[in-house]
Amino acid sequence: MSKLSKGEGGAGTVLETIQGVLLAALGIILFFVIVQTILSMLTDKDYCEDSVQYLNLLYNKVNNVFSTNKAEEAIFTINPGCMLIGLNKYGNNLADKPSICYEKSCLCLCSLTKDKDNPYNCAGKVCSVFSDLENINGDYSSSGLDEKFLLKASNRIPIGPGPQATTQYILNISKVDKGVYIKILESEAVPKNE
Repeated sequence: MSKLSKGEGGAGTVLETIQGVLLAALGIILFFVIVQTILSMLTDKDYCEDSVQYLNLLYNKVNNVFSTNKAEEAIFTINPGCMLIGLNKYGNNLADKPSICYEKSCLCLCSLTKDKDNPYNCAGKVCSVFSDLENINGDYSSSGLDEKFLLKASNRIPIGPGPQATTQYILNISKVDKGVYIKILESEAVPKNE
């Protein structure tokens, strides 16, 4: 608090009142941020839940492309906090493969972690398993990594209560040797209605 001399009269009271109001507002904001953080940890919402139906449709499209050798398009919608990752049968992948994908290629809905060495968690998540495919390659939606397939919402993590924007992708799936390549044709953020 600033010290004012007696000669300044009411100006000292006004200054103290403004400082008090600002401190109270800051305290209220901090309180709500802490409460929201605690609630989000306790509820453990599965941000990938809404994308399971799109994963099932994509699974059917990939199998159809692999068996007919004809490219197809698919729509895939994904929420903030969720990723769709292609995991190859053999070789280097963007995430650790869940046990269901052992020696198989998979498309998995994964969540973002805070671990810089392993930023994607696919364990215990929903995966579509492909026995005949050796690899699922394609576009990496955020940094252009060649030959790795990853889709994620344009927002990295959900922010605040209420509806979040999902990201809708239009994908082109084509057969390449013993696998498929999934190319992102378009993407746009779509407000989510809850």
